[in-house]
Amino acid sequence: MVAPLERPMFDAINKNTFRKQMLVKIHTDAGLVGYGDSAFVTAGGTPRVERMVIEEEIAPRLIGQDPLRIERLWQMSYTRSFQHGRGGIFFCAMGGVDIALWDILGKAAGLPLYRILGGYSNRIKAYASGGFYGEDKSTDDLVDEVKGYLARGFRAVKIKVGWNDTPMNPSGLNPLPYKKLTLREDLDRVQAVRAAIGPDIALMVDANCAWDLHTALKMGREFDKLGVSFFEEPLRPDYWRESAILADKLDADIAGYETERQVVRYAQLIESRAVDHVQPDPSYAGGISECKKIADLAYAHNIQYSPHVIANKLVLAVGAHLLGGVYNAGLLEVDGTPNPLRSVVKNQLEPDAEGYVNIPESPGLGVELDEGEIGRFHEEYLRMFEKKA
Repeated sequence: MVAPLERPMFDAINKNTFRKQMLVKIHTDAGLVGYGDSAFVTAGGTPRVERMVIEEEIAPRLIGQDPLRIERLWQMSYTRSFQHGRGGIFFCAMGGVDIALWDILGKAAGLPLYRILGGYSNRIKAYASGGFYGEDKSTDDLVDEVKGYLARGFRAVKIKVGWNDTPMNPSGLNPLPYKKLTLREDLDRVQAVRAAIGPDIALMVDANCAWDLHTALKMGREFDKLGVSFFEEPLRPDYWRESAILADKLDADIAGYETERQVVRYAQLIESRAVDHVQPDPSYAGGISECKKIADLAYAHNIQYSPHVIANKLVLAVGAHLLGGVYNAGLLEVDGTPNPLRSVVKNQLEPDAEGYVNIPESPGLGVELDEGEIGRFHEEYLRMFEKKA
């Protein structure tokens, strides 16, 4: 599915002109239907390629199998694709399939997933994720956006940083028209938001892996002066040793890395103390099965688990259930940016007056989808992508 945006949004390295979603739907012979989301298309991938991986590589391995034996199905699919499937497209495809299987399991058991995953809490603290750049978006506009999140009940907000000409910044590979900011201008944005929200609202920043160690350390020290509590993806996840240096030298918690895959790779980040919040995305990192293992590994090292769930409202429900199942739950990310695809989900999670999201007690993910909206956005996808082929 795809939906164009009225106004493009920029993070630290990319221009976003539309929102995309790869919805996975699994039917069982018992009449149960599970829904999942594969996020490769939201991360710059080609929809046709990911659909081919799901339909031609993974799906044939599931047909005729018991859908409740999720760990067996996950390992069977991964092992048979090991030589080429240790990350990237394959893990995103598996993520969508695995989420749908867990949805089926919850429905078969008549229980919400957070109870099956551990049942620690049905009330999760949330934060608003936004603060993107825009071609005609001023600092005043950014402040107004953040104030809007507070009016909705959020007591924590996150904004983007990193759209700069700094060493090794991948934004330099994107010849986009929007003028990049100096580090001083970027810092001014963060200072303006802190001044507007006051000292008691948690303020977080996200650099989308754009900075090198020197820049991240320089800016991180300034963020510490502003009481920034959560510094997300300052570096690329490949530089886990450098991330550990940041975690040691800065007061702000280093959060990451949604761009990583596999529990064994997260073990490297966690065991080296390169992160203070571990942040896999269930749609990127192989689904609920892999993310629960990552959360448990983080618990063993006294580290909080705060999943990345920016994509859409279905993945938001996944993140809520994962957090509700574990003791080391951190914060639930709630995308505050424009996304027409939200209308696909009928029952949307929203924070209460204290900034918490209450997990529904419906079986499985508890997500109700609007098939009419799915059809409408699928037609838009066909118009924009398939008919170009």
